[in-house]
Amino acid sequence: MYNLGVVDNKQTGSRDPVNPQGIGLWEMIKDFFKTIGNWFADNWHWVVIVIVGVVLLILCIMFAPTIFLCLKVLLKAFAWLFKGLWWLICLPFKGIAALVNKIKERKAEKAA
Repeated sequence: MYNLGVVDNKQTGSRDPVNPQGIGLWEMIKDFFKTIGNWFADNWHWVVIVIVGVVLLILCIMFAPTIFLCLKVLLKAFAWLFKGLWWLICLPFKGIAALVNKIKERKAEKAA
């Protein structure tokens, strides 16, 4: 005996119309603003983040020369810091190289 699956193409929909007749322009406007209000109620934290971001952007634009000056000073300070660290890291290797060269010079003097 075979268990045969059957596919049926009959569909039943809702008894309520998708686009009800008799809805006026005023009701559509009220529904639109109600939808916007619900979105703001659900996503209020994003609204706060956007407002804070816009305020910070305006402040950055207002104080741009001061900010650029501060960034320039900070970048110069970091450059000097990295140059100092590089000198400190390379110092033992330069000392070892000088010691090796001095030993080679003394061996060359003794051999001559």
